[in-house]
Amino acid sequence: MRAGHQHYTRWVGLSAGATIASIGSENRFVTRPQEAGVLAFLALMLGWDLWEALGNLVGLKPFYEAMGIGASVPWILLWAGVLLPIVAFGFSMVLWSRWLGSAERLAIMVVAWAVVAGMSLSLAAIEQAWRAAALQALAG
Repeated sequence: MRAGHQHYTRWVGLSAGATIASIGSENRFVTRPQEAGVLAFLALMLGWDLWEALGNLVGLKPFYEAMGIGASVPWILLWAGVLLPIVAFGFSMVLWSRWLGSAERLAIMVVAWAVVAGMSLSLAAIEQAWRAAALQALAG
């Protein structure tokens, strides 16, 4: 076996007798307790973002109606806030199943969480600007 090939099989975690069919079957999802903890932490944090988005989806219409701008509820922003954590979790799970290293998997989760947090803050800022414009239009 060549030295470069030996290094590659050690890095990927394959044995010398591994076949192409067996490469994808190993390490598809969680194989270590640490990775299960990372996955549970990501699910918890993205679940929290989803809970906040659902709260906004349910509670913002009565809030807008109380201010007299009930017809101006930014539904597209509210639904984007709900779908964002779901899509991020699904996409990160696809990447999780394809990458074998623990460090790479942790990086995927941190990036997914950071993207959702940043986008959620952006959606909240856009909603506040939307509300200010609706109130200004109402005032004349």
